[in-house]
Amino acid sequence: MIECRVDAQNPPLSLEESVGIALGQSRAEADAHAHELQGAARAYALHTLEETWAEQQKRERRKREKAVRALVQAEQRNMLAEKIAGTLRQRAETAGAPRGIVYFVAGPWAQVIAQARLSDTSGATDPGGYEDVVTDLLWSAIPGVASTNPARLSRLVPGLLDKLREGLESIGFSRTKSSRFFDELMALHAQGARAAQANAGMHHESLLDDEAPSNVWMAPAEAQLSGFVETQMASEAPQPLFEETQMSAGEPAAPADAVSLQPGAWVELRMDHAWVRTQLSWASPYGTLFMFTNADGINHSMTRQSLERLSASGNLRVLTTQAVVDGALDAVAQAALRNSLDLTL
Repeated sequence: MIECRVDAQNPPLSLEESVGIALGQSRAEADAHAHELQGAARAYALHTLEETWAEQQKRERRKREKAVRALVQAEQRNMLAEKIAGTLRQRAETAGAPRGIVYFVAGPWAQVIAQARLSDTSGATDPGGYEDVVTDLLWSAIPGVASTNPARLSRLVPGLLDKLREGLESIGFSRTKSSRFFDELMALHAQGARAAQANAGMHHESLLDDEAPSNVWMAPAEAQLSGFVETQMASEAPQPLFEETQMSAGEPAAPADAVSLQPGAWVELRMDHAWVRTQLSWASPYGTLFMFTNADGINHSMTRQSLERLSASGNLRVLTTQAVVDGALDAVAQAALRNSLDLTL
């Protein structure tokens, strides 16, 4: 006979109790597993967003680097062109060239010569022969002088025009202005061929001279890469009818001493009828060019003169002059990213 002993202190569990315990363990395991999955999903989402953020930062950094290279190239060319222009202007004025021709050789053509020198690796004294062609241009553009040797003028003009077109194309000069220049230059040549007087029936000063040259000239590709803002556009920025009662920031904006701004400073610029908050991301060593970048990675570059005009017209407000390095900005963005994950997961 089998004796069955029952432990009074630990009575056997009923079927219902056993099932309940089993279900409780299953729920706990399921909750733990769900928690692990949620943690894994959160980690994966965070990793994915961090990779996306890092890639976006790389793209914006490469974009800024391209813009800065374009601005550095423009600044170097303009500084060299300014020196060349002084010599060419004196030559043209001494020769008695029309006012428009003086402007052309000391403006666009000085840029052509400067670009050729900066791009040359052969060590030539006059790469491209663009400086040498100035002699023929000045001679041919003075009808009273060119008329003394119509045969030479006839031989010289075709090659001269080709060389001028080649040079202007090398800097991406406006085709509209180029066409007008060549039309009026050929009219001067026609006068010389007809042995007309230098000032008869011609307004020589109209040659490309309808607008004053700015301190810095930008090639179209450079302007596009850097988001260049023309000086004239900056000076014509719209003024608000009434001043705002309160600034968008908590404290009044600091006085805008534009030229003393250092990279990392935050400002607000009034552009296209709206205020845009942007950061000074680059300033040239010579203080002639500045580039700002907004939160969307869009660059706006401008000359010192443009900055001064924006400041004087009340269209520039300095928010902070404290420099914030890229690393600090990345840290702030990463914190914001994690906060957004906490709210969504």
